[in-house]
Amino acid sequence: MVTLLCVLVVIAVSPDNVPMHIAATVGALVIVGTKCMSVQEAIRAIDWNCMLLVGSLTAISTGVTNSGLGDAVAQQILNILGDNPSPFMITTIIFFAAALLTQVMSNIPTIMLFLPIGISIAQTIGVSPYPVAMTITLAGAASYATPFAAPQNMMTVGWTQYKFVDFMKIGLPMLLVTYVVVVALQPIFLPY
Repeated sequence: MVTLLCVLVVIAVSPDNVPMHIAATVGALVIVGTKCMSVQEAIRAIDWNCMLLVGSLTAISTGVTNSGLGDAVAQQILNILGDNPSPFMITTIIFFAAALLTQVMSNIPTIMLFLPIGISIAQTIGVSPYPVAMTITLAGAASYATPFAAPQNMMTVGWTQYKFVDFMKIGLPMLLVTYVVVVALQPIFLPY
């Protein structure tokens, strides 16, 4: 627990000096070095499915960027936004584009595929990419409204009698609450 807290503090206090992946790796080495966990236990604790998924999606995300698909989709979104979009409109369009995609596709692939599109939009209109990336991340994580939007939703369907409409009844209001919170807090913590 102490190592976890130290890693989180280092990430929060100095993300420019110590990148997140370096802090996490050092924390893992401390845990193994202090024998809180053996090397074998550490290897068994790795979620290899998640590692393979994120690794392959990183390649797809790079392909979306390099092929020009990200720019093409970004241009379509920019056509909707107009010449001089307000930060509210940018957040709204990007949030709902990513949130709708995450309802039919799992959340991690949605975020990985939509990030290059969002960064391209930010660069084209000359705003900071950080609020755009945060909007995409939060919208992609708002996978509440369908049973196949996230693995945990699918697991829930497996042992309950929930129907598709049950997810919609609860998920859509939660999605709207997430949107309102993002729109309200984005200008305060991550302005464009």
